[in-house]
Amino acid sequence: MVLRSITPGQPEKWVNVGEFHVISANAGEWGHHAWKEVGQGYAGGDQILGTREAQEANYGAPKQGLRAGDFLAFTGRFSNEGKTSLKVALNGNFDGDLNQQFPEAVVPPGKAINFFTPTYTLTSADIERGSAEVRCSLDAGDDSWHNNFVADTATGIIHPAPA
Repeated sequence: MVLRSITPGQPEKWVNVGEFHVISANAGEWGHHAWKEVGQGYAGGDQILGTREAQEANYGAPKQGLRAGDFLAFTGRFSNEGKTSLKVALNGNFDGDLNQQFPEAVVPPGKAINFFTPTYTLTSADIERGSAEVRCSLDAGDDSWHNNFVADTATGIIHPAPA
């Protein structure tokens, strides 16, 4: 599992400043992993591409660190290089119901499974504490891999943490 992006939390109501373009929430032929690259791909509804002034009006002036509501997005991949099929399960303290978003899957030998894109939303408690820990593990057959991260909310620096 790797950190894919850090995204500011959405304001309750988006304010447009200057020109903007609305992209339909129907992604059509695009995969959801590409959808994030065109705009805000984690929230429901249409995406709005706008100006730097709109970004500042909605998120405030840029400043160092992380804020409550910001979220960290991750991406992972498991490749079964063994000779038998394996049951694979993603676990961790990500947002939502992981069993629903990423149900346990059987991965045949020579095949892989991708995990696009579990997220962790920073809370007020994380900001007050000065850090947030994101824990994830992948269980495959009798093996388990752990990849944990610690986000320093004052600096915005995110680094690996001991499992």
